[in-house]
Amino acid sequence: MSRNCINPLLNNVRTEDEGSLSITQVGPLITIHAPTCTFVGTYSQQGQIGRADTTYVCTNGAVGSVTFFDMHVETSGVVGRYTGRDPICQFDGNIGGYRKQ
Repeated sequence: MSRNCINPLLNNVRTEDEGSLSITQVGPLITIHAPTCTFVGTYSQQGQIGRADTTYVCTNGAVGSVTFFDMHVETSGVVGRYTGRDPICQFDGNIGGYRKQ
């Protein structure tokens, strides 16, 4: 959900990026491929919960930074939350996906 936008008409806009999600981790480096955006950054484990501080670029030209947190990875998939910023708005929400067998 968007908030604190330069243009107030863009506040409270909900977006979804439905489709396949791919997460690759090599040491502390993480890459998350969503249908229209790619996130690259650093992953850290905090007990059973993960955090990824990333920057992103999307097919529509959008760029910014996102922190994924409260990430839980299980055999059935991944869930978590995120907060981020682009040049126009701040945003936050949830991320989730199930693992294909």
